[in-house]
Amino acid sequence: MRQPDANRIFAVIFVGLVLAINLTAAGLVNQRDEVETIRVESMEADSSSIAGNLETSYPPIILWTDPADGEWDVPPDQSINIKFNESVNQIVTFRLSPNDPPPPYIMYWNEGDTNLTIEPGLFGLLLCTKYTATVIWDDGFGNPLSYSWSFNTVCLPYIMYTDPQNGAMDIGPTDPIIITFSEPMDNSSLVFSLVPSAGILAYQWTDSDRTVIITHSEPFAEMTLYTATVIDARDKDGNHFTTGPVPNPWTFSVASTPFYIISTDPPDGAVDVPQGYPITIVFSEPFDVTSVLVQISPSTTVMPSFPNGQTVVFDHSPFLPCTLVTLFVNAQSLDGDLLIPGPVPNPFHFTTVCMQAPRGLSVHRAPPDDVLLTWKAVPNASYYLVFHSTDKLAPWPWTVIANVATNSATLSGHLSDSLDHFYIVRTTACGGTNSTMGVLWHLHLAPIGGGNSGLWLSLPYNSIYNKASDVSGELGCGKINFVGKWDSSREKLVFRYCMQDQWRGPDFSLLPGEAFQIGVKATFDWAVNGTDFEDPLAFIWRPPPNYNYYWMSLPLTGRMTSASGLVTAIAGGLGPGTNTKIDAIGKWNCTRQAYDFFRYTPTGWSGIDFTLEVGECVWIETTSTFAWAPPLITPEVP
Repeated sequence: MRQPDANRIFAVIFVGLVLAINLTAAGLVNQRDEVETIRVESMEADSSSIAGNLETSYPPIILWTDPADGEWDVPPDQSINIKFNESVNQIVTFRLSPNDPPPPYIMYWNEGDTNLTIEPGLFGLLLCTKYTATVIWDDGFGNPLSYSWSFNTVCLPYIMYTDPQNGAMDIGPTDPIIITFSEPMDNSSLVFSLVPSAGILAYQWTDSDRTVIITHSEPFAEMTLYTATVIDARDKDGNHFTTGPVPNPWTFSVASTPFYIISTDPPDGAVDVPQGYPITIVFSEPFDVTSVLVQISPSTTVMPSFPNGQTVVFDHSPFLPCTLVTLFVNAQSLDGDLLIPGPVPNPFHFTTVCMQAPRGLSVHRAPPDDVLLTWKAVPNASYYLVFHSTDKLAPWPWTVIANVATNSATLSGHLSDSLDHFYIVRTTACGGTNSTMGVLWHLHLAPIGGGNSGLWLSLPYNSIYNKASDVSGELGCGKINFVGKWDSSREKLVFRYCMQDQWRGPDFSLLPGEAFQIGVKATFDWAVNGTDFEDPLAFIWRPPPNYNYYWMSLPLTGRMTSASGLVTAIAGGLGPGTNTKIDAIGKWNCTRQAYDFFRYTPTGWSGIDFTLEVGECVWIETTSTFAWAPPLITPEVP
């Protein structure tokens, strides 16, 4: 028999090793049988010593992985295990795609260096993600071998985002808590905890049930650490949520709100301030009214009032003309915070007007076409300017329509032009300030639907109409068929009415602040003239069975323009708890011949937030006894 050639044996061994290495590098796991088959078929010698050398030259191979290739629902906190057939002492490289969590990974050997365990970071694997893992090791001859496989992590719901975030310190006291999950959730399954409590929690789900907005009935307390915890939640398939990328529980706090002055009226540096102008100071948060201290130079008597929790108004005895006034105020918030410097100076300064305003402005009708304005003369005034607008809320300055040296002015055509007119008079020598605002109001009246129509009205608080006969006598039975008002003390309507061309019934008074009603039976224009003043209106609450309704006349030159604005001015706001004085208001809608309502509910005021046009009036339902003066755009100068 021919003896084997040593060089041929070496070549067969070399080819066999190359094939084994290439097959291993191609990712074949547990391929010893194939390598052995290739080796046996290539041998031409039967040398036990050579076979033994070939046997010991096999590189380490992977027996199995956990998770296995193609495995689903792998938990995010599972470690990755790679089992080799024999001890591997060489350096091993491990890669994970996507690269989240990123390396470095914790890797360690066990079971005699045949089992490699990889811990993928502190936060584990991403949920619902397909991963490809790759391990690279040495074949013992300095050649790299590699193996790659894929698996999919479990798709349990988890918390993706919270607002406030963990550790937040600048939360607003009324900010909601927002939690976003990785998938739509069963709304009824959420179990949430907030410590300490912030009152009653309300839950609103959005974003296709992925996000819940949690509001609280009580504001977060300042300088308090809150802990929020999602105790349980399930997705639409009933799967309980699991740990995600954000902490649960998590904490946040509300920073202390600085207490400072937001604004002053008059502002610092103001000039031409009326001598008796009220001083208003608005703070950044509610304050302790007993802590308010004020220093005014020159000294004068002050009477503080508190229209809402953040505002103090100082009424005072009039300053002298051309006086520099300095005011310093101090206070503490309800939380005990001391007043700190803010955006406006404290102390602040202003200068009173050097020329007094014209007093006692009166508006007179001068038929057939004109309006006459008169006022008291101002000492040392060289002349007067009459400012005019058809809109009482128009920004200043208004148009000057007259420049006169005497204390009166005739305005041609204003009585007959069917427009509304508002007037202010100022002096000019050494500067000046506003008079009382005067008004000539044109009502364009017609019955609705061809029949008689009821209409509730306001009158100027200073007007020529002091009793029912003043109205009925001017308009007559041909235009109206009754004049009425609500008698709040007896809680009934009283009427003066026309029958057989004669006026009958009580000639009741029309007091400032009392609304009244007329029955319109013809089309006509009515020009109403006068001025207004601020005087507290008294509202007396009486126990049941009294209804405690009041019909209130609003100044024609007043500030009120809406139902919500009126409620805010009386009650201090529109939210819960603002029904201590009134719990309903309404007005008569002449077009619909029906009432519009704006009412208090346990969650605040709601209903029709109707507008208040010039001359409209309202009824209110009171819940306590109080007094209130409807504010004017320009203060009265009597």
